[in-house]
Amino acid sequence: MLKVALFVTDMACFPDVVALRKRFFRPPYPADSIVQVSALALPGLLFEIEAIAARPRQADR
Repeated sequence: MLKVALFVTDMACFPDVVALRKRFFRPPYPADSIVQVSALALPGLLFEIEAIAARPRQADR
């Protein structure tokens, strides 16, 4: 994992997002940013996570 962008509708959700991040990622944690937004794609969503990852290349055969 290279980078994670976190979008929250309320910064009060930040501690919950951090707890989820620790649950699903392991050190070294990916680089991240967090942004408060007025709304997300679906009504009722509190946060959204966008992840950018790279898959290691397999050795040439």
